[in-house]
Amino acid sequence: MLQLIVLAALATSPAAPAEPARFDADIATVVAREHLPGVAVAVVDQGQVVYRHAEGMRGDGGRVDEDTLFKIASNSKAMTAALLARLVQQGRLRWDDPVQRHLPGFRMHDAWVGQQMQVRDLLIHNSGLGLGAGDLMLWPEPNAFTRADIIAGLAHLKPVTSFRSGYAYDNLMYVVAGEVAAAAGGKPYDQLMREQVFEPLG
Repeated sequence: MLQLIVLAALATSPAAPAEPARFDADIATVVAREHLPGVAVAVVDQGQVVYRHAEGMRGDGGRVDEDTLFKIASNSKAMTAALLARLVQQGRLRWDDPVQRHLPGFRMHDAWVGQQMQVRDLLIHNSGLGLGAGDLMLWPEPNAFTRADIIAGLAHLKPVTSFRSGYAYDNLMYVVAGEVAAAAGGKPYDQLMREQVFEPLG
């Protein structure tokens, strides 16, 4: 529904929404009806922000505003894949590189799987691990697990299917993917993401 409101705002006027107060009220209605903690909406037309609105409460009790940072969860998987693609394009790694070429300490419960795991396998949820395996190393937050801890923990997670035989949504392999990017790119994941993805996008 919120997407429809944004589309309506965009369609109303390419230069500036004719009735921003109406859009503010519509967004407030959706936040209340859908029990959303908060949202921030911006409409950009040909590079210009023509409408913006923030609504709701943050977890710390403050109001959502233009500077509120929202967790984006698995949307970051696409960003990690884009970063790897940039490094592939630059010749710093290949999709079929063994993960251990970049992370020599990488291990899976089955040593053969650890040896055969390729960079592309990290992105396609076919590791053989069960749905959400190891997620307790990520959530709840805060916790004391580092990226290195998470990667080391993979060796202790028993598979539920054979390698590449089925699909099970997996978060931990994307942590590995980020560290493969860091190793291949020669810089920390966060810095590479800024330089290789966000800065080129402007």
